[in-house]
Amino acid sequence: MATDSAEKKQVSLLLGIGIFLVPFIFSWFTLQKGFSFRAKIISIGWLIGFIVLGIIGNHLPQPIQQQSTTPTPTASTYFKPGELKTEAEIKKEAESLEETTRKTKLETFITTLRKVDPKGNILISAKYGELLRGEAVITVGDQWHYDTYQLRLQIAQDIESSWAHIYGDKARIKLLDKNGNEVGGTKMLGGVWVQNK
Repeated sequence: MATDSAEKKQVSLLLGIGIFLVPFIFSWFTLQKGFSFRAKIISIGWLIGFIVLGIIGNHLPQPIQQQSTTPTPTASTYFKPGELKTEAEIKKEAESLEETTRKTKLETFITTLRKVDPKGNILISAKYGELLRGEAVITVGDQWHYDTYQLRLQIAQDIESSWAHIYGDKARIKLLDKNGNEVGGTKMLGGVWVQNK
């Protein structure tokens, strides 16, 4: 018959350190068969004490932190009075910059057209369209109507390609004769069309 005085396992140094630092994990090892009742009570007691200290610690009043003596930076720290702009002023400047960029792009496009047709026999003028953003409206001269369909299509494709290179992805063209009749341009789903005689 076995008695309580039988040989019991001793809590090793590593297990003791584990129980002290992380009782959630290591206290349970002492519940195995062979550890003394005293070792089990001490390790589980420490686990319960650890939990209670954690709960109480969260409910204790926090110490009041002293406010720092350094001032918090504000807008006045970085900007002089009158230097800040209103939202309307910023919007107006952005629109002005965008309009300047649009004009520059159109001027570049007109310069490119003049290199191809310096006398303006085929391509008279170019301006921005009123309905679609990125649309260039090109007025063609009388010579346009005398050229073959294939030549006019190639010219229109070159014009559209040049405008897309200058303006970007949303570039479209509309070709008008001197009377304002549409004779070609960018198709709705892409590509170029010209009026067939």
